[in-house]
Amino acid sequence: MMAFSSSVESLQPIEVSSDSDSAYGSSLEDELVSLTSSIFEYVYENGRRYSNRRPDLMLPNDKEEEERLDLMHHLWNLVLDGKLYCCPTTPRNDGRVLDLGTGTGLWAIAYGEEHPDSTVIGTDLSPMQTHYLPSNVTFEVEDFEHEDWDLGPAFSLIHGRNLLGSVLDWPEFLRRVYKNLEPGGIFELQEGEVANPFSTDGTLAGSNIERYTNALRKACDRLDKPKFCIVGRDMAGLLREAGFVDVGIRKFCAPLGPWAKGAKQKEIGSTLRLICSTGFQAYALALLTRVLGLSAEQVNALVDDAKIDLGNKRIHPIYPLYAVYGRKPEV
Repeated sequence: MMAFSSSVESLQPIEVSSDSDSAYGSSLEDELVSLTSSIFEYVYENGRRYSNRRPDLMLPNDKEEEERLDLMHHLWNLVLDGKLYCCPTTPRNDGRVLDLGTGTGLWAIAYGEEHPDSTVIGTDLSPMQTHYLPSNVTFEVEDFEHEDWDLGPAFSLIHGRNLLGSVLDWPEFLRRVYKNLEPGGIFELQEGEVANPFSTDGTLAGSNIERYTNALRKACDRLDKPKFCIVGRDMAGLLREAGFVDVGIRKFCAPLGPWAKGAKQKEIGSTLRLICSTGFQAYALALLTRVLGLSAEQVNALVDDAKIDLGNKRIHPIYPLYAVYGRKPEV
């Protein structure tokens, strides 16, 4: 007779959760509704998870992407020396603040902690934010591409960061921002040029990173609207066209890799290298498969080659970062 004891003995015990009693407080019907809604909120493509609310979006919203977004918040903290905005006009402490495309919500939380008398709302397509919040911060699932923003009274400050790839029509997007600001309200956008790295010493030429970014630009050129390749320096003109005044722009340069001199630049470079270790695939996989018709294997090979360059100390890529801001006139 065949013995089964060895296979049973290899099983690991499953521990009982400390909150198991509370878990049984909901009905099976409630759990089924919750599970079903979470399943259909996402789609899975080439091993990554994407929002089902906006099938046009190219960026994933899975755990790997959440970790990258947290690193992006750290990168901006380093670049801005811990400041949350660049606009020289100080927003009023008791104002209403909107963080568009809040991601994991770290900027909204930091602003709420720094301005406890303000009311801060962060919106995103995906509910990926933490539940441990300051009392003046809330998050809502909202598509800012929707015609009407149902977010209550006008805001004194609207903030957006790393929205490239999420905005279909920048002039229309800015019109909605303008409409939802109170007179004198401020808008600030912080963006990087994903497909426009450069080097001052020519070391980027012929590299795998250059091949990768050339593919991004080629795909963007085939799109009806410049979702990825619109650059930060163009935003100032778009703000003026939307009616903003006192428009300003600040440019920063972030080295990719710890090759630059100085402790701050080295930390920025190391952080950006971590971001690109997953960001290269995040920006390329959907874009290049959907638009250029490449296979997932071809895209991942291109990405893997570019990631090899992340460890090459002889290549010195620099990514431009921009903070663009403007004010809605008082009258």
